[in-house]
Formats: sequence, C-alpha cells, structure tokens
Amino acid sequence: MQRFLKFVHIPYKQHKNMRYLLIFLLSTFFLASCSREDTVGETLVEPIDVPPVEIEVGDINGIVKDNNGQLLSSATVKLYNETELVSETSTNSFGEFYFVDVFQHDEYKLMVVKDSYFASIAFVSDEHFNNEEVEIDLFFGISQFPFIQPTDLLDPNYILLYGTISDADQEPVETNLFIINSEGSYLYQTKVNNGDYAVLVPKNQEIAFFIYPNDPGMCTLFPEEIRLGPFEENTERNFQSEESTSSTFVEGFVSVCDSTALANGTLEYWSFVDGENVQVDIVDGQFSFEYEDCDFDHIQFNIIDDFGEVIYFGFIEDVQFFLEINIDCDLSCDFGEATLTVIESQAEFNFGAIAFANEFSTSMQIVLIGQDLSEIGFLSFVDNNSNTSTLELINFIFQIENQLYSAETDESVEIEYSIEMDSMNPFKQNLSASFEITLVDISGFSTLDVVVEIESPIFMN
Repeated sequence: MQRFLKFVHIPYKQHKNMRYLLIFLLSTFFLASCSREDTVGETLVEPIDVPPVEIEVGDINGIVKDNNGQLLSSATVKLYNETELVSETSTNSFGEFYFVDVFQHDEYKLMVVKDSYFASIAFVSDEHFNNEEVEIDLFFGISQFPFIQPTDLLDPNYILLYGTISDADQEPVETNLFIINSEGSYLYQTKVNNGDYAVLVPKNQEIAFFIYPNDPGMCTLFPEEIRLGPFEENTERNFQSEESTSSTFVEGFVSVCDSTALANGTLEYWSFVDGENVQVDIVDGQFSFEYEDCDFDHIQFNIIDDFGEVIYFGFIEDVQFFLEINIDCDLSCDFGEATLTVIESQAEFNFGAIAFANEFSTSMQIVLIGQDLSEIGFLSFVDNNSNTSTLELINFIFQIENQLYSAETDESVEIEYSIEMDSMNPFKQNLSASFEITLVDISGFSTLDVVVEIESPIFMN
C-alpha cells in the first residue's frame, strides 16, 4: 500500500485515511457483485406508461311494427355480427327496443321474430349508432306454416339473400317481397325500405321471388315473378326495373259555376310512387304541383273546400300540363257503394265507389275506393245502351284476409249495368252494375271466385 501511495505521489501523512477509503471502495464492489449473481443475463428496463386503448361504443335503438303501422310489443330482437349472436332483447309496449354500448366497428344485422308474423331482417350501418332509429316491419304470417321459419340468422339450413331494388333510374323502390318455394308454399314476406332487402331462404332450393307493392295504389315495376337459386351460401342479388318513375309539372285553374275562381281549397291525389295522399293548396283558383308516376295514363284527384267537403272528382288524362276545372254549383259528390262477395265463403267486403262519364256518355269509368280514399280498382267499359258491355280492369287489386288478389286483365269480363237519371239533380245519374270474376293471388297458386256489385252516382267529367 505504501508503495502504491508513493507511486501516486500522495503525502504520507494522508496514507492512513486513504487506506480506509480504498478498503471501503473494494468492499462495496465485492458486495455488489455478490448480490447480483442471480440476475446474470437479465436486462433491467425502466417502466413505460402506456395509455389505455379507447374502444368506441354506441347504442342501437328502433321500433317494430306490422305492415299496417301498428306497434308490436313482445317481439324478440336479435343482434348478430358476422359469426355469432351478440345480444337479444324484446320490444316494450311501445314497440321499442334498445341495445346499449355496442362496439361500433363491428358489422351487425338485426333479426326480429314474433309469433304469427314473418321474421324480418335489417342491416345496421354506422349511421344507426346513437342518432338514427331502425324501423322494422313485420308481416302477418299468412302462410299455412308460418312457424316453420328459421328463428336464427345463422341457421345452417338457410342462406341470407340480400341486395337492392331500384327502378330504371337507379332510384330505390319502396315495395315488398313475397317468396314461395317450388311447391307453392309461402316462405317469406317482408317490406323493402329505401330499396334494401334481406331475407332468409332455404339452402340449395329454387325459389320464386315477387317484388310487389303492399298498397294497390303504388307502382308495380316488377310485374313478373323471378326464379332464383339454388344457393349454397349467402348471396347478394340486385334488381333493377326496366321502367322508371317520371316527373311532370302540372298546373291549373279552378272556377265555380258562376265562372269566379275558387277562393281557397285543396287538390288531393294519390301518389303511385309514395303510396300516400298528396294535398296541394288552391289559392284564388290556381294550383301547381310536380307529379311522379309510373307511366300511367291517368291520375285520380279530388277537390276539397274549406269545410273539408269533397266538391269535385276528376282525372288527369295522358299527363296533361294544364287543367281547367269548372265545378257545377249543384254537383253532389257523394260516394256510392261497392260490395265484393267471395262466393265460396260468402264473405263480404265493402268499398266506396264513384263513376264518371265523358261528355258524350259513350264510355264509363268506375273507381273503387278504400276507407282511406286510396284507389282499389279502376274499371272502364263502353256504354252502348245495351245494359251489358265488356269490362276492362286496370289496377284491380284487393287485399282479402291479409292476402293480395288481382284480376287477370287479359281475360274478357262481362258487366251488366243500368243507368238512371237522378230526379233531384239534373247533373247526376245513378249506376247499378255487377260482374263475376276469378281473382288470383300474387303467387298464382290460389284463386277466389267473387261477385262485385256497384251502386254509384255518375258525374260528368
């Protein structure tokens, strides 16, 4: 030690203190080495703060109703992703359902099931989280075996058939789907919202696919059945009609019998596109509106006064651009009556009726009208004063016991009728008419023989 201290030129009087310092340092190094023998080969890493991963969740809510708009309680609503059932709930007394804190990055589908109703399927998109309600319509189970439908969206015996339905202009079609199997049994019925559809069909089976309006007044852009399948796996099929809705700007002037303008009123017509009554204001006799149709050559309308009374019925023929309407002061527009009787069961269905004749009284037009003022059937025949004529049926569709029936328009139907003058009103006549016809349901597998009897006033158009 003395030699070491001398080598580094440290004065001897400090040797004693330095000796103790060196002994302390060597001891510390030795002890530290011994204490880390069990950590050889390991690396000490300082801890790093990792922020938690944020997962976006949202709520999915909606309502379930039947095809007549009635809210349905106690319907089972199932939420699926691509591979599994995620959650299940039931609608409350207001037809509402809720799924809370659902991962927003997943793709979901909803399946709604209720006894005596066809199941319905809807896709859930990003826009439905938290801010847009899902609306689902259930059709009454009119098939003979409505309960054999699958209640599981992942049933291995069924595939999901989905896609879009549009017209010739690629605009979405609001309509309904009817699906039957090769034996003629109903498999499925569902409403199409915004052109999007999704249905479950049996795997490896051919099906008949009908795209048909639920309301007789709406456009029928797909008049023929479509044969599809068989399918092995989930399949997307898009349908586009060769027809399209057209838009025409219509304006006109309404005057009363003394040639003065109708001060205020409403022109009301049935929209074939939306299936709704459209009301147009009449101010100082003038009105204007943009009318969309499906290449029909007429549109039925009526005019309502300030008291809510219907004071005029008429037609827009061949898409007229300007209408000049004069309302007779003594013209009464009371509805007549129309009764449809199913021969086999003697079931009766009552409707309103109104008849029109042109100025030469050589042709007659009869409109059958439902309680909501929607057009059910449009009939036309020539009045040759023989009390019988060949009847032409246009848009002649009835809903009977939750099934849609229509007439075969290519067959000749004989109508018997009589016309009498109204002794109380020189501007009005009265029509009595009847005819027999066979109605066919949209699938073509069932028919009904019916008798239609009509008692209606006739107005000059």
